[in-house]
Amino acid sequence: MTVNHAVELGEEVVLKKDGKPTVKMRAQGVSVVGLTGAFDKSRVAFEPLRAEGGESGHRYATVVKEADLSYQGDLFGDESVDQSRAERYYERWKYLKSIGIPVVSSMRVVDSERVLMGDMLADGGQFIGKDTYWWSEFGVLERHRTGQLTDEEKAFLQIDPLLVKQEIARIFDIAWMNGVLLPDSDEEFTVLVKPNGVWRQVMVKDYGTLRWVPQDMMNNDTRGDLRKELVDRVDEIRNELTRHDKHLK
Repeated sequence: MTVNHAVELGEEVVLKKDGKPTVKMRAQGVSVVGLTGAFDKSRVAFEPLRAEGGESGHRYATVVKEADLSYQGDLFGDESVDQSRAERYYERWKYLKSIGIPVVSSMRVVDSERVLMGDMLADGGQFIGKDTYWWSEFGVLERHRTGQLTDEEKAFLQIDPLLVKQEIARIFDIAWMNGVLLPDSDEEFTVLVKPNGVWRQVMVKDYGTLRWVPQDMMNNDTRGDLRKELVDRVDEIRNELTRHDKHLK
């Protein structure tokens, strides 16, 4: 799946927090390396501009993405229907953070269509999740082409899967107790793995398909089935990666 840029080189943007402009920045470096998914996004090195428009000399590693939004009748936290798509996406991120769900480190609204987040891969690493086994994603196609695993994928296979499953179950339970169904059929969770084998956390990093648990699903049987289905994704990921286990020896 091809990822298209969300920012042009040299483009100037004004970030907003809670609807108010905060800082103006210029894109000095743009890349899509390591990014996956269907919506436009870019890894961007932004330089804040001085009040008079001059360059500050500082650089910030960020990811800018088009804010996708489904289940638009569901509102979370301070989200409202009269907000832009990007503002609603930001409110969903803020709400999940407020109830204790691990999310991306930071987020700001760029304009009505785009949000900016801190680049959690700036010092290396890889997100291991849906994209690891989804048939159309770059990582899967690359493994089929080369028969090779990345250092992070090799490291993921050395992590005790029970630990990852326990953390996923914990996140699911927090969401469920707050009446929230984690992103549906999209990216319910992802694991941030560094090349040295350290895995920082399991997190939810996509908020477009967030929704409230429907009333007819609010029972223990459904909860148990959904929880198990989500936890079992760890085995799906490991099965996809271990198909190439001859390259681990």
